[in-house]
Amino acid sequence: MTEDLYREILEFHAEHPQGSQQLEDYDEAGNYQSPKTGNDCSVRMKTENGLIEQISVEVNGSALARACGSIMVCSLRDVKLAEARKTAFEILLFLDGKKTLDLPGDLAVYRSILDYPERFDCALLPWRSLLEAVGS
Repeated sequence: MTEDLYREILEFHAEHPQGSQQLEDYDEAGNYQSPKTGNDCSVRMKTENGLIEQISVEVNGSALARACGSIMVCSLRDVKLAEARKTAFEILLFLDGKKTLDLPGDLAVYRSILDYPERFDCALLPWRSLLEAVGS
């Protein structure tokens, strides 16, 4: 993927965020507020037998944070909670430079974010909320 395509994916998700309708019926929830920016995010999930059936994210932050929340929602539908936790940790380690990843689908945009450490806080906001929900 090229930088232009990454930008298009991020812009699309920022303008048309998926999973932004908060779930009323959920059994897992997590909230995270960035100590750096004050932005916050909440994640709610309806699970069955360890599988995420529905997931929603509410981001009070930048367009990048909203886009990353939308990408997270799209990538975690019908995924096991353990796999969601693993993905969240891998993305944190990837942006920290401690892991290389072959990121599938729209998650590939994190390759472009890697060049902008000042944006990591926004990009990781929904993933940190997810880790609160699944018990990091």
